[in-house]
Amino acid sequence: MIAAAVVGLMVAACIGWGTLLLRSAGVFATLSRSERIAWAFALGVGALGWIVFPLALVTVNTGVLLAVLLLPALLLLVSGQGASLVPAPPAGASLDAATAFLLMVAAAVMIGDFAEALSPPADADSTAYHFATPALFLEAGRVFFIPRATDGAAPLLPHMTYMVALALGGERALTLWCAVSGWAAAALSYTSARRSLPRHWSLVIAVIVLTLPAMLYGGGTGQVEPRIVLFVLVAGFAAADALQRQSLGAAALAGLAAGFYAGSKYFGLIFIAAVGLTLLIRRRPSLPLLLTFTAAASLAGGQWYLWNWWHTGDPLFPALFGHVAYVAGTPWSAAQQAYFLDVFQGREWAVPANLFWLLAYPVAATLAPFGEFDAGRVGLGPYLLLVLPLAVAGVWAGRGVLGRSALLTVAIILVLSYALWFFASPSQRVRHLLPLVPLAVIVLTVAAERATRTWSVLRAPLIAAVAFTLLLQASAQGLYVMNHLRHLVSGENRDAFLLRNVSEFAVAQAINSALGKENRVLLINRQLNYFLEVPYFYGHPQGEARIELRADSVDPELFRKQLAAQGVTHILTPLRNSGAAGSGPEGGIDILSAELIERGCAIMRQEIDSRRVTSRSLAVKEEDFEIKSKFYLLELTPSRC
Repeated sequence: MIAAAVVGLMVAACIGWGTLLLRSAGVFATLSRSERIAWAFALGVGALGWIVFPLALVTVNTGVLLAVLLLPALLLLVSGQGASLVPAPPAGASLDAATAFLLMVAAAVMIGDFAEALSPPADADSTAYHFATPALFLEAGRVFFIPRATDGAAPLLPHMTYMVALALGGERALTLWCAVSGWAAAALSYTSARRSLPRHWSLVIAVIVLTLPAMLYGGGTGQVEPRIVLFVLVAGFAAADALQRQSLGAAALAGLAAGFYAGSKYFGLIFIAAVGLTLLIRRRPSLPLLLTFTAAASLAGGQWYLWNWWHTGDPLFPALFGHVAYVAGTPWSAAQQAYFLDVFQGREWAVPANLFWLLAYPVAATLAPFGEFDAGRVGLGPYLLLVLPLAVAGVWAGRGVLGRSALLTVAIILVLSYALWFFASPSQRVRHLLPLVPLAVIVLTVAAERATRTWSVLRAPLIAAVAFTLLLQASAQGLYVMNHLRHLVSGENRDAFLLRNVSEFAVAQAINSALGKENRVLLINRQLNYFLEVPYFYGHPQGEARIELRADSVDPELFRKQLAAQGVTHILTPLRNSGAAGSGPEGGIDILSAELIERGCAIMRQEIDSRRVTSRSLAVKEEDFEIKSKFYLLELTPSRC
């Protein structure tokens, strides 16, 4: 009950903060009532994360967090404006068969999502840092800087909301919040589509978004992309409104939403550039609109870049290494930068950045031929490719009024965002495009539906594309959710579920039993971070230089000194000559640990048997989807070294 109450309070607070932003921008009255709620919640999620960050730099106090949640509700109550958020029931509206069917599909999917929310977190990225980092902040009592590339010194705006949920309602509130904020992406897709489409087609879009493979994969986890969808949708349509009405308030909202994207992920900087370029090249460009947008985006997204700059001298740490002066003592080096670029970034690309692959990438990513795309389980779904020919026909049919369409502004933002991402991104993983996909679904569906008005013969192919997509994606959701339903129905306890679903979870159990708060363990098994109840140091071979674990790290004395500097008392290692994550035949944690044992600087404390899970969804028989593994817990013995 406490978890549900906390999440309900967070939803109300986000709507409250967002409503204050809508009213301050003078945009509130221009939106439909359903749009008011959806936009307010989306903007409120960003505002909540933005407000909590500076407060948490001083202290993470539950009383302060509660005040942040209660304040907007009190302001709305005092102002008497809360009633204007309640949607009026449509007069004489009837529930046709298509709408009823779509609502049932949406309800079934949401029940599946709810089952995931009631299960312990098992997604590796979430337990490595999306959930683990807020937990570290709570344990420390404040937010502190983590000089680790990509997931430590990175924009963490959504994680501030995770921290609120975890602090006030525990793990259950955290997982419920992720489910609810994931659903909001589909709800906002619906309200955005309603500007151009009837109710049943808008519901089609919402259900397609709700069941996207990438959404099924990350919607109920700590993955930030499903939450960024909210910011992209608001920014896109607010920018269109700004141009259509020459509204500085709408431009400000577009800037805030785009800035919240940048405060959530570095790719948000690309999105800001795309929206800014659109404001420049679209009809009736306005310098005041662009300046307002830029100022709002800088305000909303600049916090984490200033945070990085203050601690390292590099707002994009470590992207500008060698180009800007670093703060003295910043734990980074030329060797670490070279290894980071080679291993972490150099292996994230599968195809060259040229015009051919710019056009071919969506097709290839949908068909998933390259492992670097990571599209086999986190893909775009078939709908965009299926509906594209019909959308082209719709554009041709409406070519006479296309230039006056507000949706053209959204389409330009979409195309520019994708093109800039493709040519500038350090990674070609398809899930990074998830924030743009709902925009694409809306734009293409509107165009395809317009085509059917001109050529009725195209209605059957469009319905077939929708039916095939929903059947495929809903089936995938059913398969995915079986694991969570099994957990809930069987009464399986938390540890048993985690043993089945988290690789090497038995290692975390062993460490929690063997060590205490006075110890600190070094590990590279990132998925265990959230589950450790003792202090730990996550050694990221590519992104972490405080303890260097690169494949070319071969100096055991330097390793010993770095361990001492970080207060490490124990090491978790597979002790293999090669094959450990981030290790190679020349060095890494296994070789360096073996050297410490050889020198008498460490002793074997415990041997731990575990297993690596290769599939959480397909594990009908666990033994068919596991790989046995063995780890060793070493204790450092500095007095003998």
